[in-house]
This record gives sequence, structure tokens and C-alpha cells, in this order.
Amino acid sequence: MESLNPLPARPSRAWFRAWLGATCASAGLGVLAAEPDLPGSADPPDFARFPGAWIVAYSAPDAVRDYEFITGPVDKIRRDVRIDNSLRLSGTLTRVTWQAPNGTRLADAVAHYRGLALAAGGRLVFECSGPDCGRSTVWANHVFRVPVLAAPNRTQHFLAMAVPSGDGARLLATIYVVQRGNRRVYAHVDTFAPDPGAVVEFDRNRDLAQVLARHGHAVLEGVTPGRLGRLPPEALATLQAIASSLAAFADQPLHVVCHLGGSAPMDTLLARSTACAEEAAAKLSESGISALAFGAGPLLPREDAPLERVELVAPERLRRR
Repeated sequence: MESLNPLPARPSRAWFRAWLGATCASAGLGVLAAEPDLPGSADPPDFARFPGAWIVAYSAPDAVRDYEFITGPVDKIRRDVRIDNSLRLSGTLTRVTWQAPNGTRLADAVAHYRGLALAAGGRLVFECSGPDCGRSTVWANHVFRVPVLAAPNRTQHFLAMAVPSGDGARLLATIYVVQRGNRRVYAHVDTFAPDPGAVVEFDRNRDLAQVLARHGHAVLEGVTPGRLGRLPPEALATLQAIASSLAAFADQPLHVVCHLGGSAPMDTLLARSTACAEEAAAKLSESGISALAFGAGPLLPREDAPLERVELVAPERLRRR
């Protein structure tokens, strides 16, 4: 009779781990970690580890007064860390970092943790991948303070999510997954429970029509172009959601202005930002909003707004000021 798990002539360590995991799973014993966890650590609720992973950094639940829940990319200009989109809240923070088994693909680890959050009823607030997330060294050393998370910018993925907890309250989760230069994959999860009564508001475009009518221009929150000028799916969904609030402007054209920075030549940045503006205008037009596209590249910076942004301008309102 043939064995269900035949032993090769010279079994490798990777083969043995795979064989052991399959054998344990078939026996109902669960998946074993390849290495022991950090003493005293544990997986947070709703975020079971990637199969075979083990905990390499851990911060037990602790009360914090000024937690920054980041909902955008991060950067560092000279010595100053730049975080344009975030919420500051008081509550209880838990941090866990896992190392995945050798051979794990970055995309598989991302899909695992995203799937856990969505299965728990989570809502995606922000997601980015590669250079669109900013600098990995800032995430690792400044945001999470776990140096092992530093990786090439092109092999990083970040998600910010709001997840219902067991008692009906809202739990905020940030998920950061990287593949380092040595091909090892690490995943980090912050779970944050805001204090009771804390106001957690992600619909920052709720006053968009009023701001646009009063000032003649408004930055669209949650609509951030990537480095190549493309709008991610969540940005397009935000544009579709806010279109209904712009009914008061149905009889006057709005201008969609896309701002985009970077180290590419100026002509390239202008072309990319124009494509971004056209994509945003087309999405608004699907809902009956007359929108004209304009790509500004990096030429219209503002001290009070991110460099990469999409802005609506109502010229008739500007003339009334």
C-alpha cells in the first residue's frame, strides 16, 4: 500500500515542515508554528496567525492616550516624518508581529489577514501597496517601532480597517505585511479599542457640499492617487458615494484637479495627474455630475493639504468670494 505522505530520499527542512503541517491538519491537531512564540505573547482576537507563523514581537494590551490610527501613506522629509491622514484617539492598544515560514508569498499573507478582518465584518478604510504606502523604514521604525518590518518599498502592503468586536464596540485594526530583501515575510497587526464614547468618524466628506459652496474648492478625503496617478478601488468607491451630495452643483460644471508629486520628470507628472483627474471626472460623470479634468502635477502645493490629492473646484463660487 502506498503511503499518503511518502518520504523522499533526502527530506529537506522545508519538506518536513510541510509534511508535519499536512499530517497535523489531517489528524485535527491544527497547524504548528515553525519556531516558538515570544514568551508571554498571544494572537489577538479575530486575527489568527498565518499558518506556520510565529510571534517575534509583542506588546500586551495597554492603555494609550494618543494613538494615531493612520489612514494614508507615510513619508519622511529630511528629519521630519509626514503623516497626512490619521485619527488620534485614546484607548487600548495591542501589537503583534509574526514571521511567516520560509517560502511564504507576500500576496498570500496579505490575503490571509485581510480575509480575517473582512470575515469579522470589517470595513476597509484605507489600503495601499508598494511605493504608494510611502517609506517602509518610517512604518517600521517610527509608526510600529519594530525594526524587522523595514523592507524594500516595493514589497510592502498596508490596510487600515474598522472591525466590530464581540461586545458590539468598534475595533480599529492596522495590518502591515512586508517581504524583506532576504525573502522573509513578516506581518504586523495593531488592534486598538477606542475608549467608550470616543467619536470615530471616517466620513470626512460629509460636509463637502457646504465647504465647496462656501470656499469654491474642497479636497476630497479618501481619494488619493498612487505614485503612477491611478486611483485605487476604494478611492473610486468614495467618488461614487459622494456624487449624491453634489446635486446642488448639477447646473454648473465642477473642475476635478489631481495633484501628484514625485521624482519623475515634470512632463510625466503632469501626464499622470491628468489621467488621474480624467478617471475621477469620469466616475463623477457616471452619477450625472458635470466634471472637467485638470492635472496639476506638483505645481499647486498647499501647506494645509497633502501633496498627492484630488480637489474639486467650483469656479462660479470662487468669483463670489
